[in-house]
Amino acid sequence: MNTLFENVDIYKELILKQLHLLSPNIIVCCGGSSKIMKFIIEEFLKESPEKLKSETDNWIYYSPSNDVWVIDSYHMNPMGNSTDEDLYNNIMLYLWQGFNRVDSKI
Repeated sequence: MNTLFENVDIYKELILKQLHLLSPNIIVCCGGSSKIMKFIIEEFLKESPEKLKSETDNWIYYSPSNDVWVIDSYHMNPMGNSTDEDLYNNIMLYLWQGFNRVDSKI
């Protein structure tokens, strides 16, 4: 088993307490083969990823009942020909498209 996945299971309650204290509007889940995203949506937001998934892209999830955005991105390391700026611009483009589709307080 992956150490990241083991730690999510071991420290689940602590992670959830920290999330509740922070009360974030946007959560970026970097890596983890969508396990982090599923943990955030299922355990923290108490919803189903399938119900929150954007209709136009695979990375953006929005919970209207919690007014929380979840971005399921790969780790922000440039790979191949891309740069840090390309990665940032790509993710921000999808996030802004999501903002424009829903009635969010953000």
